[in-house]
Amino acid sequence: MELPAAMAHLLRILWLAAAVFHGAALAAFDTHLSNYEEQGYSLFNASLGSEWSYSLHPTLTGEDAKENIEIDIYTGELSLSKTMECYMLHENPFLVYVQTRGRTTVLGSEKVGLYVMLPIAIYVHGFGCHPKKAKKKNFDQDDIEHTPLSATRPLQIMMEYPEGTCWFPGDILLNLNNFLPKSLSGCQIKYFMSNGKEHDFDIDAASGKLRIENDVVCVFEHQSEHISGSVHIPSSCLAKPPSYLTDKVEEEMVPILIELRASDTNRLNADETSRKREVVLKRFRRQLRNTYPTFSQPIYTRQVPENEDEGYVVATITATDNDDGDNGRLSYSLVALGDARSQNMFAIEENTGIITTTTSLDREQIQSHSFRLTATDHGTPPKSAQVYLTVNVEDRNDHTPIFEQPSYVETTNEGQNPGTLIARVRASDNDVGPNAEIRYSIVNNESPNDVFTMNPTSGEIKTLVRLDRELIERYNILVMAQDMGTDPGKKNSTAEVLLTVLDLNDNSPHFSQLSYEVSVREDVSPGDPESQILHVMATDADEGSNADVHFSLTHGNFENRFRIDSLNGYISLQNGLDFETTRSYRLSIRAQDSGNPPRENTTTVTVTVIDVNDNKPQFTQNVYQGIVREDVDVGYSILSVMARDDDQLENARITFSVPNPPSGFPFEINPTSGSITNSVSLDRESGHTWEFNVIAADHGEPPKSSTASVTITVTDVNDNAPIFPQDVYYASVAEDAYHGFEVLTVTATDPDEQNAISYRIVDALDPTGRIPFNILTQNNEGTITVTSQLSYNAKSFYSLAVTASDRQFESTCTVYVNVTDVNDFAPVFHNSPYNVYVSEGADIGEVIVRVSASDNDAGANAEVSYSMDPSPVFEIDEESGEIRTKVLLDREDISSYTLYVTASDHGINPQQSRAFVQVTVQDINDNSPVFEETSYSAEIQENSLAFTSVITISASDADQGLYIYI
Repeated sequence: MELPAAMAHLLRILWLAAAVFHGAALAAFDTHLSNYEEQGYSLFNASLGSEWSYSLHPTLTGEDAKENIEIDIYTGELSLSKTMECYMLHENPFLVYVQTRGRTTVLGSEKVGLYVMLPIAIYVHGFGCHPKKAKKKNFDQDDIEHTPLSATRPLQIMMEYPEGTCWFPGDILLNLNNFLPKSLSGCQIKYFMSNGKEHDFDIDAASGKLRIENDVVCVFEHQSEHISGSVHIPSSCLAKPPSYLTDKVEEEMVPILIELRASDTNRLNADETSRKREVVLKRFRRQLRNTYPTFSQPIYTRQVPENEDEGYVVATITATDNDDGDNGRLSYSLVALGDARSQNMFAIEENTGIITTTTSLDREQIQSHSFRLTATDHGTPPKSAQVYLTVNVEDRNDHTPIFEQPSYVETTNEGQNPGTLIARVRASDNDVGPNAEIRYSIVNNESPNDVFTMNPTSGEIKTLVRLDRELIERYNILVMAQDMGTDPGKKNSTAEVLLTVLDLNDNSPHFSQLSYEVSVREDVSPGDPESQILHVMATDADEGSNADVHFSLTHGNFENRFRIDSLNGYISLQNGLDFETTRSYRLSIRAQDSGNPPRENTTTVTVTVIDVNDNKPQFTQNVYQGIVREDVDVGYSILSVMARDDDQLENARITFSVPNPPSGFPFEINPTSGSITNSVSLDRESGHTWEFNVIAADHGEPPKSSTASVTITVTDVNDNAPIFPQDVYYASVAEDAYHGFEVLTVTATDPDEQNAISYRIVDALDPTGRIPFNILTQNNEGTITVTSQLSYNAKSFYSLAVTASDRQFESTCTVYVNVTDVNDFAPVFHNSPYNVYVSEGADIGEVIVRVSASDNDAGANAEVSYSMDPSPVFEIDEESGEIRTKVLLDREDISSYTLYVTASDHGINPQQSRAFVQVTVQDINDNSPVFEETSYSAEIQENSLAFTSVITISASDADQGLYIYI
């Protein structure tokens, strides 16, 4: 079978689209993360093995990926370079293109290389993030080769071989398992071909090996041809997105696209290339006697432990040649690809294909060596075959973890919740795998460091309890980083974490006592040495400004008697004390620190004022007056004088006395109670008024005293009747006077002393038999008041007989009371409402109606005036109530009017009432009929019957009634 021209290529591109949730067909691989993940968070492992190097494609990778994603060039692991911010993203999801390269070497005109590119779609979820869901794209074997390249972003694979490289039926072109990233390792994946049969290719569904089926395939020129297939990926291998995106993950049939290409060397024009290919193929079939050597597989991978002695056998790789003699005798050569240093580190035995090391290998210098292995027969011309060998240097634990710094100096605030991050340490290990997997721990985890815990993988040190600076201010934590190596064993290093707990203002000032008491004499003056009465003290367990305490007086400092020094807490007098005003003070003292926010505490100071004799006795009044009948018995208590002293004890004990009494003095005073009694019988005719002084003296040292004057009047017995100054009184009262209104006050006098006069009305009945007045006695006066409603219309005059009595004698006078009218009635219209008919031909000034209202009050309260709401047509006479026309009326303009009339009396508070007048304008024949048209014409056929309608004419008249056509 002759191959098409495009089939003479090596495998170039593998397109693998592994949808992560059903409906997506955006990139080869999808990954999801939350926008709160921190720097260093691992997103995806794109590793194809240790022989690859990894980078982000510089042009296909967008700005979102470049700003937020970084890749490990050795391991292919994608991680966050910083915390993701959704609002900064241009797209969500955004694409990352990871390009990987195998080892490449140039030898003469030959070049062998390997290139893979993996597109990865990154979806970001969280608050403010809105990833878009792509539409479902299903593939089957019939439509894979017709799927446009832009439908998905493929995983691309490109391999180049020199021209002349051939594969025979049964040879393996490619093992697809080698090009799946580490994230899919361990998955049960199945492979299918779509158009491979057209070119005699087949694929093993389980292993992914692409084989030559029926004919020889050789590489001659640089062209492209696709071989399509698909990969079946179980749902268990797919990453699960957040639950709100999908509720299930379906298994996917993912397309594979394979392209064959030759290297760019010895490029010919199209015609020459076509002829050369035909010639070569024909020659190849005729000269099968010297066939090409073949290897069992195109790529070999071997592992070599580092630090082994030279001469270590790496592998024995041989080819087969079915020819005889020199045509089947093979020689082997090894050429390093990529790093030229590899050439001198390995050797191959020319005849046996045994590959050994020539020096001890160091993985940390070169972790992977790539070679092109050539098997050449000794035929004429010689034929050769090439394969690629990758030697991965296996790591041994020959490096110790190294901390980023030997000691860490950290601070944290006290009082933070358990779980607070106080430090994050990091160490690095130049080994790989378990040898580089670092676990962190606290070495000195006993007290006081038992309050911390350390994450063994992240190196984060967090608190287990709330830290208290007042208990422990500084911690010295020794941490260890230990790798997980086993060959030859684990290695570790230590570092110090010096933690200082910063003070928070979590302590309030504390006073030295719960409360304070102090006594101060009331005669201590501000400024005296004794005026500094007390020293209060408070301490704060915090430090710095949090412990800087200031004092203040908050309550109880009435009249600003005290002040406190805000810095040292000394309390002193600011104003003098007065025992008699305030005997004790209860001061509230606040101690406040200078923290932010400040904390405070309070205490109380009780100040007791000590009394001194600084007050003299004080009489309750300066002058005492007493009245006594002349007929009282001896020892009668006439009055008592009283005094008080604001001092205490002996300073307040008082004795009363009368100094220098006059001759014949008839009274005496009790020295303790101050009661004054008559010591002899009294005689008003001998003396009716006595004036003298009384002294009140305390028992203080020295004593203090004060004096009051006393007047005692001796009264006569009752032997005279009360007398009115006049026999007749006159008064007026309005009829609307309220209950209790005072009409008149009468006063009678009694020549006797100390007589109480009372008053009463003897005869004051109105026609209904009620008493409309009453008289009240107060201070020997009689006040006449109204007790019921008066009515001017019912009775306008009263005559009252008033008697004054001192309980033994009485006298009488007459009081005349006039009841006056008040404006308590509103005018009332007689015929409201008024209906008036007036001809439209009425003259101007013609009276159309006269309204009238009456008022039941008297005088001005009954006088009525009239007014009307403004009208351009009518007016009213305010005295007579006559309504007249102001203009000529026209019924055809306005046929009726409604007028509103007000009647008001002349009282002080005028009363009003309203009525309306309905005026109907009566028609007169003052308009002529008017035809609707100025002229009429009509036609009638001859021989029309009698009474046939010829024309209808119409006219209108603005007047009322009927009109006749003639």
